[in-house]
Amino acid sequence: MKRNLTIFIILLTLFLIFWNYTIVLGSTTYAIEMWKNKVFPYLFIMIVLIDLLNSLNVANYFKNPSLYIIILSFFSGTPSSSVVISSLYKSGKISKEYANISLIYTSLPNPLFLYTMLISLFNTKKIVITLIVVLYLSNILLYLFYKRSLPDVSFSYDKKSVNIAASIKKGLNTCLFVLGTIIFFLTITNLFIYTFHISKVLSIFLKGILEMTQGLNSLINLSIFGKAYIAMFFFAFQGLAIHTQVYYILQDNGLDYNYFLKGRILSSFLVLIGTSLAIAA
Repeated sequence: MKRNLTIFIILLTLFLIFWNYTIVLGSTTYAIEMWKNKVFPYLFIMIVLIDLLNSLNVANYFKNPSLYIIILSFFSGTPSSSVVISSLYKSGKISKEYANISLIYTSLPNPLFLYTMLISLFNTKKIVITLIVVLYLSNILLYLFYKRSLPDVSFSYDKKSVNIAASIKKGLNTCLFVLGTIIFFLTITNLFIYTFHISKVLSIFLKGILEMTQGLNSLINLSIFGKAYIAMFFFAFQGLAIHTQVYYILQDNGLDYNYFLKGRILSSFLVLIGTSLAIAA
Protein backbone atom coordinates (compact mmCIF):
# COMPACT_ATOMS: atom_id res chain seq x y z
CA MET A 1 0.00 0.00 0.00
CA LYS A 2 2.75 2.45 0.99
CA ARG A 3 4.74 1.58 -2.14
CA ASN A 4 1.72 2.11 -4.39
CA LEU A 5 0.97 5.46 -2.74
CA THR A 6 4.57 6.57 -3.28
CA ILE A 7 4.42 5.58 -6.95
CA PHE A 8 1.12 7.45 -7.36
CA ILE A 9 2.53 10.64 -5.78
CA ILE A 10 5.64 10.51 -8.00
CA LEU A 11 3.56 10.00 -11.16
CA LEU A 12 1.19 12.79 -10.11
CA THR A 13 4.16 15.10 -9.54
CA LEU A 14 5.56 14.27 -12.98
CA PHE A 15 2.21 15.14 -14.54
CA LEU A 16 2.05 18.42 -12.61
CA ILE A 17 5.56 19.34 -13.76
CA PHE A 18 4.53 19.07 -17.43
CA TRP A 19 1.18 20.75 -16.75
CA ASN A 20 2.64 23.69 -14.82
CA TYR A 21 6.17 24.08 -16.14
CA THR A 22 6.16 27.85 -15.50
CA ILE A 23 5.77 27.15 -11.77
CA VAL A 24 8.73 24.76 -11.90
CA LEU A 25 10.85 27.32 -13.72
CA GLY A 26 9.89 30.14 -11.35
CA SER A 27 10.44 28.01 -8.25
CA THR A 28 13.84 26.83 -9.47
CA THR A 29 14.95 30.37 -10.28
CA TYR A 30 13.78 31.61 -6.88
CA ALA A 31 15.49 28.71 -5.08
CA ILE A 32 18.81 29.35 -6.85
CA GLU A 33 18.68 33.06 -6.01
CA MET A 34 17.88 32.32 -2.37
CA TRP A 35 20.69 29.75 -2.17
CA LYS A 36 23.16 32.10 -3.87
CA ASN A 37 22.38 35.10 -1.67
CA LYS A 38 21.39 33.60 1.69
CA VAL A 39 22.75 30.07 1.98
CA PHE A 40 25.95 29.53 0.01
CA PRO A 41 28.04 32.51 1.24
CA TYR A 42 27.67 31.49 4.89
CA LEU A 43 27.37 27.70 4.64
CA PHE A 44 30.32 27.12 2.30
CA ILE A 45 32.88 29.05 4.33
CA MET A 46 31.64 27.53 7.60
CA ILE A 47 32.01 23.96 6.33
CA VAL A 48 35.53 24.69 5.03
CA LEU A 49 36.59 26.32 8.31
CA ILE A 50 35.04 23.56 10.43
CA ASP A 51 36.91 20.93 8.44
CA LEU A 52 40.17 22.86 8.83
CA LEU A 53 39.63 23.25 12.59
CA ASN A 54 39.07 19.51 12.86
CA SER A 55 42.29 18.87 10.91
CA LEU A 56 44.17 21.12 13.34
CA ASN A 57 42.78 19.21 16.35
CA VAL A 58 41.27 22.34 17.90
CA ALA A 59 38.79 20.11 19.76
CA ASN A 60 41.71 18.88 21.91
CA TYR A 61 41.86 22.27 23.62
CA PHE A 62 38.39 21.72 25.09
CA LYS A 63 38.11 19.54 28.17
CA ASN A 64 34.45 18.94 27.38
CA PRO A 65 33.81 18.07 23.70
CA SER A 66 30.17 19.13 24.09
CA LEU A 67 31.31 22.70 24.68
CA TYR A 68 33.28 22.65 21.42
CA ILE A 69 30.34 21.11 19.54
CA ILE A 70 27.79 23.55 20.99
CA ILE A 71 29.90 26.66 20.30
CA LEU A 72 30.54 25.73 16.67
CA SER A 73 26.98 24.52 16.12
CA PHE A 74 25.38 27.64 17.57
CA PHE A 75 27.57 29.91 15.46
CA SER A 76 27.38 27.91 12.23
CA GLY A 77 23.78 26.64 12.24
CA THR A 78 22.28 23.61 10.51
CA PRO A 79 23.37 21.59 8.52
CA SER A 80 26.88 22.80 9.52
CA SER A 81 26.28 21.47 13.05
CA SER A 82 25.85 17.97 11.60
CA VAL A 83 29.14 18.42 9.75
CA VAL A 84 30.86 19.34 13.05
CA ILE A 85 29.57 16.23 14.82
CA SER A 86 30.22 13.93 11.85
CA SER A 87 33.79 15.21 11.48
CA LEU A 88 34.56 14.57 15.16
CA TYR A 89 33.07 11.09 14.97
CA LYS A 90 34.81 10.21 11.72
CA SER A 91 38.18 11.31 13.12
CA GLY A 92 37.67 9.21 16.25
CA LYS A 93 37.35 12.16 18.64
CA ILE A 94 33.94 11.06 19.93
CA SER A 95 32.06 7.77 19.93
CA LYS A 96 29.02 6.99 17.80
CA GLU A 97 26.77 7.18 20.87
CA TYR A 98 28.21 10.58 21.82
CA ALA A 99 27.72 11.87 18.28
CA ASN A 100 24.13 10.64 18.05
CA ILE A 101 23.10 12.19 21.38
CA SER A 102 24.78 15.46 20.41
CA LEU A 103 22.45 15.69 17.41
CA ILE A 104 19.51 16.24 19.76
CA TYR A 105 20.60 19.63 21.12
CA THR A 106 22.82 21.23 18.46
CA SER A 107 20.46 22.20 15.66
CA LEU A 108 19.67 25.87 15.04
CA PRO A 109 19.44 28.18 12.03
CA ASN A 110 22.65 30.12 11.54
CA PRO A 111 22.50 33.31 13.67
CA LEU A 112 22.80 35.73 10.75
CA PHE A 113 19.84 34.14 8.93
CA LEU A 114 17.88 33.89 12.18
CA TYR A 115 18.32 37.56 13.07
CA THR A 116 17.71 38.80 9.52
CA MET A 117 14.52 36.79 9.13
CA LEU A 118 13.11 37.74 12.54
CA ILE A 119 13.83 41.45 12.10
CA SER A 120 12.06 41.37 8.72
CA LEU A 121 9.01 39.78 10.38
CA PHE A 122 8.79 41.88 13.55
CA ASN A 123 10.91 44.99 12.97
CA THR A 124 11.35 45.27 16.76
CA LYS A 125 14.67 44.32 18.33
CA LYS A 126 13.13 43.54 21.72
CA ILE A 127 10.84 40.86 20.27
CA VAL A 128 13.60 39.52 18.02
CA ILE A 129 16.11 39.15 20.86
CA THR A 130 13.48 37.54 23.11
CA LEU A 131 12.60 34.93 20.48
CA ILE A 132 16.28 34.21 19.75
CA VAL A 133 16.89 33.63 23.48
CA VAL A 134 13.89 31.26 23.63
CA LEU A 135 15.20 29.29 20.65
CA TYR A 136 18.73 28.97 22.03
CA LEU A 137 17.46 28.11 25.51
CA SER A 138 15.42 25.21 24.12
CA ASN A 139 18.61 23.57 22.86
CA ILE A 140 20.50 24.34 26.07
CA LEU A 141 17.71 22.72 28.11
CA LEU A 142 17.91 19.64 25.91
CA TYR A 143 21.68 19.52 26.49
CA LEU A 144 21.26 19.79 30.28
CA PHE A 145 18.76 16.93 30.19
CA TYR A 146 20.75 14.62 27.90
CA LYS A 147 24.30 15.34 29.08
CA ARG A 148 23.97 12.61 31.74
CA SER A 149 23.57 10.12 28.88
CA LEU A 150 26.81 11.19 27.18
CA PRO A 151 29.62 8.63 27.51
CA ASP A 152 33.02 9.66 28.86
CA VAL A 153 35.43 10.99 26.25
CA SER A 154 39.18 11.50 26.40
CA PHE A 155 40.80 13.33 23.49
CA SER A 156 44.05 11.98 22.12
CA TYR A 157 46.31 14.18 20.03
CA ASP A 158 46.96 12.86 16.54
CA LYS A 159 48.87 14.97 14.09
CA LYS A 160 47.02 15.54 10.83
CA SER A 161 47.95 17.51 7.77
CA VAL A 162 45.78 20.42 6.67
CA ASN A 163 44.36 19.92 3.18
CA ILE A 164 42.62 23.12 2.10
CA ALA A 165 41.70 21.70 -1.32
CA ALA A 166 39.94 18.71 0.27
CA SER A 167 38.07 21.01 2.67
CA ILE A 168 36.92 23.25 -0.20
CA LYS A 169 35.77 20.21 -2.18
CA LYS A 170 33.83 18.96 0.84
CA GLY A 171 32.20 22.37 1.26
CA LEU A 172 31.21 22.60 -2.40
CA ASN A 173 29.75 19.08 -2.50
CA THR A 174 27.63 19.74 0.58
CA CYS A 175 26.45 23.14 -0.70
CA LEU A 176 25.43 21.68 -4.07
CA PHE A 177 23.41 18.99 -2.33
CA VAL A 178 21.75 21.68 -0.20
CA LEU A 179 20.85 23.57 -3.39
CA GLY A 180 19.25 20.43 -4.81
CA THR A 181 17.08 19.88 -1.73
CA ILE A 182 15.94 23.52 -1.69
CA ILE A 183 14.94 23.38 -5.38
CA PHE A 184 13.16 20.04 -4.95
CA PHE A 185 11.07 20.90 -1.89
CA LEU A 186 10.29 24.45 -2.97
CA THR A 187 9.15 23.28 -6.41
CA ILE A 188 7.01 20.45 -5.02
CA THR A 189 5.40 22.82 -2.52
CA ASN A 190 4.48 25.42 -5.14
CA LEU A 191 3.21 22.81 -7.60
CA PHE A 192 0.68 21.40 -5.14
CA ILE A 193 -0.33 24.76 -3.64
CA TYR A 194 -1.07 26.49 -6.95
CA THR A 195 -2.50 23.46 -8.76
CA PHE A 196 -4.95 22.46 -6.03
CA HIS A 197 -5.62 26.02 -4.77
CA ILE A 198 -4.71 25.19 -1.19
CA SER A 199 -5.96 27.71 1.37
CA LYS A 200 -3.65 30.44 2.67
CA VAL A 201 -3.41 29.05 6.22
CA LEU A 202 -2.73 25.49 5.09
CA SER A 203 -0.24 26.69 2.46
CA ILE A 204 1.77 28.55 5.12
CA PHE A 205 2.21 25.36 7.14
CA LEU A 206 2.88 23.27 4.04
CA LYS A 207 5.58 25.70 2.91
CA GLY A 208 7.20 25.90 6.35
CA ILE A 209 7.20 22.18 7.01
CA LEU A 210 8.69 21.38 3.60
CA GLU A 211 11.03 24.37 3.12
CA MET A 212 11.46 26.65 6.13
CA THR A 213 12.48 29.90 4.42
CA GLN A 214 9.48 29.96 2.09
CA GLY A 215 7.17 29.34 5.04
CA LEU A 216 8.73 32.17 7.04
CA ASN A 217 8.34 34.58 4.13
CA SER A 218 4.60 33.78 4.09
CA LEU A 219 4.07 35.07 7.65
CA ILE A 220 4.58 38.75 6.95
CA ASN A 221 0.86 39.71 7.04
CA LEU A 222 -0.11 37.73 10.15
CA SER A 223 -0.60 39.19 13.64
CA ILE A 224 2.44 39.49 15.91
CA PHE A 225 1.30 36.57 18.07
CA GLY A 226 0.56 34.40 15.04
CA LYS A 227 3.92 35.19 13.48
CA ALA A 228 5.76 34.49 16.74
CA TYR A 229 4.24 31.04 17.33
CA ILE A 230 4.46 29.81 13.74
CA ALA A 231 7.92 31.26 13.06
CA MET A 232 9.34 29.69 16.22
CA PHE A 233 7.87 26.32 15.28
CA PHE A 234 9.43 26.57 11.82
CA PHE A 235 12.82 27.59 13.28
CA ALA A 236 12.75 24.70 15.76
CA PHE A 237 11.54 21.98 13.38
CA GLN A 238 13.49 23.45 10.42
CA GLY A 239 11.65 21.89 7.50
CA LEU A 240 12.05 18.68 5.52
CA ALA A 241 14.54 20.28 3.14
CA ILE A 242 17.01 20.72 6.02
CA HIS A 243 16.08 17.31 7.43
CA THR A 244 17.01 15.78 4.07
CA GLN A 245 20.35 17.62 4.06
CA VAL A 246 21.12 16.39 7.58
CA TYR A 247 20.02 12.84 6.73
CA TYR A 248 22.46 12.78 3.80
CA ILE A 249 25.35 14.04 5.95
CA LEU A 250 24.62 11.60 8.79
CA GLN A 251 24.03 8.60 6.55
CA ASP A 252 27.30 9.31 4.78
CA ASN A 253 29.07 9.11 8.14
CA GLY A 254 27.15 6.23 9.72
CA LEU A 255 25.17 8.28 12.26
CA ASP A 256 21.49 7.98 13.21
CA TYR A 257 19.10 10.61 11.82
CA ASN A 258 16.40 9.61 14.34
CA TYR A 259 18.29 11.44 17.10
CA PHE A 260 18.18 14.64 15.06
CA LEU A 261 14.45 14.17 14.41
CA LYS A 262 13.83 13.55 18.11
CA GLY A 263 15.65 16.76 18.97
CA ARG A 264 13.62 18.79 16.47
CA ILE A 265 10.32 17.47 17.84
CA LEU A 266 11.31 18.14 21.46
CA SER A 267 12.68 21.57 20.58
CA SER A 268 9.43 22.45 18.79
CA PHE A 269 7.43 21.77 21.95
CA LEU A 270 9.89 23.70 24.12
CA VAL A 271 9.94 26.81 21.91
CA LEU A 272 6.14 26.93 21.76
CA ILE A 273 6.00 26.81 25.56
CA GLY A 274 8.81 29.37 25.82
CA THR A 275 7.12 31.68 23.31
CA SER A 276 3.86 31.50 25.30
CA LEU A 277 5.69 32.43 28.51
CA ALA A 278 7.62 35.23 26.79
CA ILE A 279 4.46 36.74 25.29
CA ALA A 280 2.59 36.45 28.60
CA ALA A 281 5.42 38.31 30.35
